[in-house]
Amino acid sequence: MPLPGSNAGYKPSEHVMPLIVLRKPYQQKLFEESDTNQRFAAIASNRDGAAEEIVGWYNQRGETSENRIKELKIGFGMERMPCGELEANAVFFRIGVLAYNLFEKEVRARCSKLAWGYAQAI
Repeated sequence: MPLPGSNAGYKPSEHVMPLIVLRKPYQQKLFEESDTNQRFAAIASNRDGAAEEIVGWYNQRGETSENRIKELKIGFGMERMPCGELEANAVFFRIGVLAYNLFEKEVRARCSKLAWGYAQAI
């Protein structure tokens, strides 16, 4: 029986996944002695390209997702569910997401690429 945390059963792979480690800035506390610990974040990606391109793509993905969720919630009245029943709320949410997706498809069909970045749900 393998020990917890051991890599028994691990099979080496032919694929290489680059690991990008970023040093993150942080706000130091005003009245405490200086903290020499550094903050780091890591990104493991299977994308090809320079580290700067991968980090830019990774950062853009999060921003885009947050904006779409905000448009869905605010633009389509999905901030609150209508009742306390799970099934009814699930149907309400699915209809809202369907409406949002149809709206996005219509906007993409009618807007030029330049204007697409400025289109939002109203």
